[in-house]
Amino acid sequence: MELKEYQQEVIQDLRRFIECWEQKKDLKSAFKFFWESQGVQMKSENIVDGMQAYKPNLGAEIPHVCIKVPTAGGKTFLACNALGEIAEALPATQANLVLWLVPSNTILEQTLNNLKDPEHPYRRRLNVLFNNRVAVYSKDQVLQGASFNVGSVREQLNILVMSFDSFRSRKKVDRLIYRENGALAPFIDVLNNTDFLLEDEKVDKYSLMNVIRSLRPICIIDESHRAESDLSVEMLQNMYPSFVLDLTATPRKNSNLISVISASRLKDEQMIKLPVIVYNHNKPQDVISSALDMRHNLEVTAREQADEYIRPIVLFQAEPKTKKDSETFQKIKAKLIAKGVPAEQIAIKTAYINELKSVDLMSRDCEIRYIITVNALKEGWDCPFAYILATIASKSSKTDVEQILGRVLRLPYTREQKNPLLNMAYVFTSSSNFTATLDNIVEGLNKAGFSDAKERSEIIVLDEQEEFVEGVQRTIDDGVVRGAISQFLDEGELDTILESNAPIRAELQTADPAQKEKVRSALLDKLTEKALAVHQQDQHKRIAEREEDPFLSKQESGMKKMINTTSIKEDYRSYVEGIRLPQFFQKAPKKLEQLFSRGREETGYLFFDKESLKEDFKLAKASVDINFNPSDKEIYEIDIREGENSREGNVKYSRFSPNKTSRFLDYLNAQSNRDKKLERTAEAIVSSMGKMPPYSDQDLKKYVLRVFEAGEFKGQEIYDLATNMQAIKIIKNHIDRCGTSFAQKEFYKRLASRKVVIRPSYQFTLTNTYTAKGESNLAKGLYTKEEDGNKFENEVIDRVAALDNVVFWHRIPSRKGFFINGPINHYPDFLIYTKNKGIVLVETKGEHLSATEDTKEKARLGGQWASYANALGDGFQYNYCMVFRENTAVKGSYTVRELIELLAEI
Repeated sequence: MELKEYQQEVIQDLRRFIECWEQKKDLKSAFKFFWESQGVQMKSENIVDGMQAYKPNLGAEIPHVCIKVPTAGGKTFLACNALGEIAEALPATQANLVLWLVPSNTILEQTLNNLKDPEHPYRRRLNVLFNNRVAVYSKDQVLQGASFNVGSVREQLNILVMSFDSFRSRKKVDRLIYRENGALAPFIDVLNNTDFLLEDEKVDKYSLMNVIRSLRPICIIDESHRAESDLSVEMLQNMYPSFVLDLTATPRKNSNLISVISASRLKDEQMIKLPVIVYNHNKPQDVISSALDMRHNLEVTAREQADEYIRPIVLFQAEPKTKKDSETFQKIKAKLIAKGVPAEQIAIKTAYINELKSVDLMSRDCEIRYIITVNALKEGWDCPFAYILATIASKSSKTDVEQILGRVLRLPYTREQKNPLLNMAYVFTSSSNFTATLDNIVEGLNKAGFSDAKERSEIIVLDEQEEFVEGVQRTIDDGVVRGAISQFLDEGELDTILESNAPIRAELQTADPAQKEKVRSALLDKLTEKALAVHQQDQHKRIAEREEDPFLSKQESGMKKMINTTSIKEDYRSYVEGIRLPQFFQKAPKKLEQLFSRGREETGYLFFDKESLKEDFKLAKASVDINFNPSDKEIYEIDIREGENSREGNVKYSRFSPNKTSRFLDYLNAQSNRDKKLERTAEAIVSSMGKMPPYSDQDLKKYVLRVFEAGEFKGQEIYDLATNMQAIKIIKNHIDRCGTSFAQKEFYKRLASRKVVIRPSYQFTLTNTYTAKGESNLAKGLYTKEEDGNKFENEVIDRVAALDNVVFWHRIPSRKGFFINGPINHYPDFLIYTKNKGIVLVETKGEHLSATEDTKEKARLGGQWASYANALGDGFQYNYCMVFRENTAVKGSYTVRELIELLAEI
């Protein structure tokens, strides 16, 4: 585990301060010199915004400095590295005991375990810095004298991890650290440091407190903002430390700051999930459904696109049991199980129940995907797999979401993933006072040190109660309303029109209530769309803001890790300014046509959305011809076999035949409530399948019951389907295939009847963010940086770029940029532009993919796109080429050689 760039600078700041201290010999002078040497003036009568003078909280001789690092910034790892710098600066007699103070038992346990574990990065770093001469102790171990003695202090670094409360008490007689301890007596007698004894009649000479004082420890104060009271300052003075280092996200007024890390630096260094996405629901029960859906979607995305293993986890924040009719952790767990979540995927962590003890949540073998808590995880608990905070409370409850918000901010493996949705944190809530909830979230970010969030710049909001109007929500199945805002209307204009058009609104409000579930799912889609849009802009904005901040620019000079940005090369700007790549549009529904009769050039059409193709698809008429392989039941019979060799015995066993097994299971399950059992089994299967818009759960349930009736299996084997994930996947995939097949036929039917048309649409952005791991250095790329591809892709584009008539090429990012919006959303690999105004889309495929339905559909759609685009007569020549290395089994595909020959002629 290596230090990030900002962490290296923190250590450099500490080193510079120590050098200033050694040079000036006086802490106040050293602190002043430290800042002024970086161009930061000290506060005075004439300088209001300067740095405050050094505050000698522990006296003029004891250095007491503070490092500000936001939550998830790696404070513990920084502290381990800081110890090397501090120990080197102190006399040997004052560098052998470290008193590591933490604010709570939760953080205490976590810190102890990590520092003791020889395989943990923290301990490995300490071993490197101190030549493997490191010992870590708990308070109980030290009080018992277990291996902590005069010899150990002389020979190695001894780290004592304790909580503030072990010292912070007016009643010293109640604290063991102030009492006589014979096991520790040699420290006082042998070291003979009686000058440091605490002059207090309530503190025994041979107590742990006096041993600590005699050793002049280095003090590391974790979450130091919790140790700023008069009692805490007295606690530190009693320890008589040689050096005190505070680590906190929110320094207090008496902190002597020597290094400040902003939240934007953590995001630039890929430490945290930002922005935070907040989705407010109309009903509390919808929060659970959305959390389940989002977690499932994130896990699917992680499996497909993450570089490492990621198992997204939901934190459900329950209400205290004391609240009347509250959503307690037991109720939430029951609801999750009722929705088909296996019990082994749920864990409870409260003040009295800890089902996370000794559980490695990062392990691939761990099943936990849902953690239910109240506020037991508000500090000291970090699991990078925690992505979603779902607050389950009545709409009138004031739930303190900020208490555990920081638990979902740490980015897995401190590295951004390819899909931006895996780099964000999510908060789902249901609040009648959503403004107060947002204020709580902002407060939570500020408490975690994310002062950048004061203006909500890192929060994306989706509120069901304000999103469009109620009528539009219920007709989201038109598949076009969302596109209307960006394609035809100014932001907020649709709301105004519908609010003022009572007849339309009344008509829309009478829509089928069964669409509610689809509305929620569609809004979740909109949430992610908004998040992705912000993801394209936020890093540029934060860097610009930081450059304008003189204090941060001094703090972070030489430390900026510029994100990869890409812009269109000046040589190609004149070409792309005149390009609007064709995409498909569809006629607006009649009831919405008047919304678009506003004098625009392309009235009556909306950007085509593939979901609209399934409007007329009836799941009730879909095929149920599914090929199952029912599990083979292990049922045996034991009997006496006539004629068997008596010497071997006549009692034998034999396995039931398939027919016999079926008859037996039918008999076993031939009960009066069979229909009810089938209903429950169908419900369980639907729950396991997850949401499948646009189909309602009721439609899916009826379909599964039809599958039961049509299948050759019955009885117990039907019930076994509820736990057979492979069989459930087969049903789900069959439904998808039926819907996709219908959608494809419907699309080409609408295209032929001109209900779907092609129009100039997509324009290239002049600048963009670039997040891919690799970049291509090949000439003629449209942007200053183009994404690198796989070996075959690079081979193809290398040959393409060598052609004299190719002006530029562009690698189309997956799920971003231009796409052909047909029955599938197809993102070709490359766009190529030639001197004769030829625009060629290229999709590269390995031979092993030539027979897949997805490949065939892309080739068909691409061919149709080129044919209809050329009919526009806009002066460009459009082509679509699916390219294989040698095999051209797919209709209309090309080999690499054929592609090069074609391009040379365009």
